Amino acid sequence: MIKWLTLCGMCMIVMGMHAQAPTRWLEVGLSANAYKGDLSATYRQWTPLYHAALHFNRKKRLNGSLQLAVGRITGQSLQPRFTEDIPAERNPNTSFTTSLVAAQYALRLNVISREHFKLYVMQGAGLLRYAPKDQEGKRLADQSATRAPNENYGVVTLMLPTSLGAVYTFPNYYGVGFQAGWFNAMSDYLDNVGTYGTRQGNDRIASYRFMFWIPLDAQQP
Repeated sequence: MIKWLTLCGMCMIVMGMHAQAPTRWLEVGLSANAYKGDLSATYRQWTPLYHAALHFNRKKRLNGSLQLAVGRITGQSLQPRFTEDIPAERNPNTSFTTSLVAAQYALRLNVISREHFKLYVMQGAGLLRYAPKDQEGKRLADQSATRAPNENYGVVTLMLPTSLGAVYTFPNYYGVGFQAGWFNAMSDYLDNVGTYGTRQGNDRIASYRFMFWIPLDAQQP
């Protein structure tokens, strides 16, 4: 995947033909992502997600996009801080790896909009499917002894991703960009730790994303 993205970037640079601005871009990207929650007080374990998106470019300032991401996050605490009233038969997990599939629709507001450069903020809304697993690859959602009695959760949650990014396009409107933000998932169970955790609020995912933009309908003058 990384070799293919590198080849795409080289092709964009060497292709120098001018074209008219497209109304749609296809994005392919790779991001580094880290979790913060009951099993990690800071963003410190970074794992990849792979991205694909369809960006619309019909207006100068505000445009939409459809986005998909697939990957995983992980976390571990050697000295977890759990509540003190855990029964002896309960055994909260101290590590996890969670597979993610995220789909969203996002609005992109161009703060700076030039012909070949855009600085933007983006706000999305979508669904996140997550599946925490233990070190043996077994689903933690099926291991009720890792949580409080009658504590269950679903595998899909709402997310409201927020990000800031920039993209530069070459004369042929192929582009490269960088984006940073948060997934803002509405769940405290990305790590399978809920009631027994001491950290307030939902689990968080920070993301740093590198991307290539490919014009879908650019016209040669």
